[in-house]
Amino acid sequence: MKVCMLTSAHSPFDVRVFQREAKSLARSKCHKVTIIAPYTGLGLEDPKLEGVEVFVVPKYRYKFLMRVVTILRLLYKAWGVRAAVYHCHEFDIFLGSIILKLLLNAKIVYDVHEHFPAKVSEYPIFPSFSASIVRLLLEKIETLFCHFADQIFTVNSTLRKRFLGANKSTTVLCNCPFLELYAPQKNQTMSRKYGNGKVVVYEGAVSRKRGIDKFLLALPEVKKRFSDIMFLVIGDVFYDAKAKRWIDNYIATEGLNNNFKITGWVSYGEIPELLAIANVGVILFQPVSYNNFIGLPNKLFEYMACGIPVVACDFPEIRAVVEESQCGILIDPTKPNAIAEAISYLLEHPQVAKAMGENGRKAVENKYNWGEMEVKLLKDYGALDTRIRSHKSSATTKTSHWF
Repeated sequence: MKVCMLTSAHSPFDVRVFQREAKSLARSKCHKVTIIAPYTGLGLEDPKLEGVEVFVVPKYRYKFLMRVVTILRLLYKAWGVRAAVYHCHEFDIFLGSIILKLLLNAKIVYDVHEHFPAKVSEYPIFPSFSASIVRLLLEKIETLFCHFADQIFTVNSTLRKRFLGANKSTTVLCNCPFLELYAPQKNQTMSRKYGNGKVVVYEGAVSRKRGIDKFLLALPEVKKRFSDIMFLVIGDVFYDAKAKRWIDNYIATEGLNNNFKITGWVSYGEIPELLAIANVGVILFQPVSYNNFIGLPNKLFEYMACGIPVVACDFPEIRAVVEESQCGILIDPTKPNAIAEAISYLLEHPQVAKAMGENGRKAVENKYNWGEMEVKLLKDYGALDTRIRSHKSSATTKTSHWF
């Protein structure tokens, strides 16, 4: 079955889009997979990557008009693919793909990464008094158009509950890691590079909304107890000029230059090696947006897969996993003292930390790994394939009766 994955906001090499879903479908040998996405980087000399065909359109700064132009370009290329299934990763491209569904008699999949109405309603262009109205309106629109979806995937249970009333074909595919990539083995080269002391990691794109300032404010208190502590961001920090000045001044004033490092973006394969040197992994999303509040991020499962105990924000989806797995400590992410205390407790009680890390690893081995998610993905795609074949068979039968 020919599958075309469409994304208007993600790279074609996004972990969920490419590494997990597209490659899983391609490996099954039952599906021919194409990704169409905005992209301006390198790495597409061979357009067929690990069994997945990749087409790109120019990537613009996403002001409204340019976003519309991008969507039209994506739909034009998608029309040429003539896929049986169009798998859409944002609501705007999902809306556009309804046209493809009607004109090409194709199936469409809506892959929900976040609460789209909440995200849009929080844009600064909307006055605070109108945000709830915008959100409610968009929720109604999204729910209405989801009747056109032949399958919906969500990243967590909170999002799934939104769509069950409108579409029963809704499945949770958590952003879980490939188990075989995350064997918890310490890399001595990485250890030497970032010091041989205690290491606390925060993985991903980190910003004030994700608590980079709270992370840093907790560091001096932890340093009092562990002078060789290293706070390591595996990824990058996103900040405006004012925030950057604050961070630079704070690090210099507190004498933390040797205790705080940012790796910058690293390859997908390097992440497990960097995580393996850590003693603690943190998730400090701030309660400043609904998507932060309901988030269930990759990094939680990746910490667990490496046997790292976690210190995480006490939000519903994260709480459910941490409490079920007994893999870490939940804290109020707005309080640096609480963050420092939780980190210090795990560093001061290595046996407790080890047990929590082992609990997390077991949970990933048994439940929270991409192999388990892949089974659900392929099962639902198999059901789509059966429906397509049944429809074609029915159409052929009607034609033969006519003649």
